Amino acid sequence: INKGLVKVQAGAVWGDVAEFLNRFHLVISSGDFGDTWVGGLSTSGGIGLLVRSFGLTIDHILAAKVITADGEIRSVDKDNEPDLFWAIRGGSSQIGLVTELLFQADKIEPENQYQCPITVQNIDFIIDDLESFVHKWGKWIDEA
Repeated sequence: INKGLVKVQAGAVWGDVAEFLNRFHLVISSGDFGDTWVGGLSTSGGIGLLVRSFGLTIDHILAAKVITADGEIRSVDKDNEPDLFWAIRGGSSQIGLVTELLFQADKIEPENQYQCPITVQNIDFIIDDLESFVHKWGKWIDEA
């Protein structure tokens, strides 16, 4: 973790990964919602709220374990089966079943010793008027 290398199984969800990484002041650009699965987002590109600062999720994949149609488990990276490595980065489920990914996380410096510029949180709402809520939520996001 000191070098920002993070191995994640594809069935994990990004909220759990982000919460863990936050303790070490690390971040991987990883979509907008915490309940998104790592494997699906990572192999489909990975557009999220941090994309302008940190790039796509696929930009941070260094290696992966892939089960191909022939039933073989393959370890892929830029040097080992580079065509398959390239293909899983955006090829989604068309190439094989990705079971594990190795990422290079970005280090984020705390603004001070108590505050980090990335926040991980869960927000729950009880909504009686969905239309009004959606409009207010949109306004809040625009102003955030």
